[in-house]
Amino acid sequence: MISVKKRTKIYILVPPKNESGGPEFLHQLANYLRYKLNFNVYLFFNESGDDLIPKAYAHYSNLMVSEIEDHYDNIVISPEIPQLLIWMKKLQQIQKIIWWLSLDNYYYDSFQTRFPISTLLIKFLNRTLMHKSPIDIITLAKKTYKKNIFSGDPLVSQARFNLCSAKHVEIALKKKGITDVFYISELLNEQYLTQSWNVEDKKNVVLYNPKKGIKFTKRLIKNAKNVKFIPLINLTREGIVELLKNAKVYIDFGNHPGRDRMPREAAIMGCCIITNTVGGAKLFEDLPIKDDYKFSNFDNEIDLILKKIRDCFSNYELIINDFENYREIIKNEPKLFLEGLKSIFIAE
Repeated sequence: MISVKKRTKIYILVPPKNESGGPEFLHQLANYLRYKLNFNVYLFFNESGDDLIPKAYAHYSNLMVSEIEDHYDNIVISPEIPQLLIWMKKLQQIQKIIWWLSLDNYYYDSFQTRFPISTLLIKFLNRTLMHKSPIDIITLAKKTYKKNIFSGDPLVSQARFNLCSAKHVEIALKKKGITDVFYISELLNEQYLTQSWNVEDKKNVVLYNPKKGIKFTKRLIKNAKNVKFIPLINLTREGIVELLKNAKVYIDFGNHPGRDRMPREAAIMGCCIITNTVGGAKLFEDLPIKDDYKFSNFDNEIDLILKKIRDCFSNYELIINDFENYREIIKNEPKLFLEGLKSIFIAE
């Protein structure tokens, strides 16, 4: 448990100008700690500027500071981003917490940060010499650090507590000797939780995130005849919501480094979810859908995946009931998130 005195200030390190699941979670975290638990909470960006908080996150009404008061009563929370952990290590007295939003992103960023390699060189190695995909680079990073990446890593050992929002992350950290790690449920943007969708509006469309698992997804699309696929890219949040409300299927064959948001956003909008079994997708606790909707990223599974997609199209009104439990879990996330915070951050 973490004691929060009246004079305690809580600082959350956030990547600037970044709109994605991880940074939004940090904005949500600050909002809950300040406005629901009444703590003195501030965002800190390790650079200056006037547009550090994206407009999409302005409604969280978080306060930010340009300096951190390095005092033993205060608390600093950093995501697992190595650049921010390196910055946090400069602080001497403050209580430090790492909130692990993912594992694979940490491996990859650690590899890049400690062994700087230009994007150009990585592409050269991938295409010319090693023929490896980005996920293979992650595997290389894992092998490089497998003996000391966690408890033996000074960036990790500086933390007094470790928090995470995915069960597979908690399990991995504990296997590496980190015992002071606690799981707290994550939550979606409330815009998704307040939307409604109708069975009658659903169309035979498959949505996908082109930033996740695109190599396998392209092979899937190539083999799919008369199946319409739409990428979720270059869209406003309203545009994404509209597509999700009108599609029957969402697929995700990425590496699921944490407890990914987009499958949950799709599920709450009435999409059938089809994924692989990589990262968080392999655990029911992180992706609570039936194994019937989880496949491997191998070409011999493509026909089975396409069969499942067509089954979702033809029998949507029946199959969508398989995801009712998943939707209920997502709806309950804000309550569980608040309860989790209350159990960790204790006001004196």
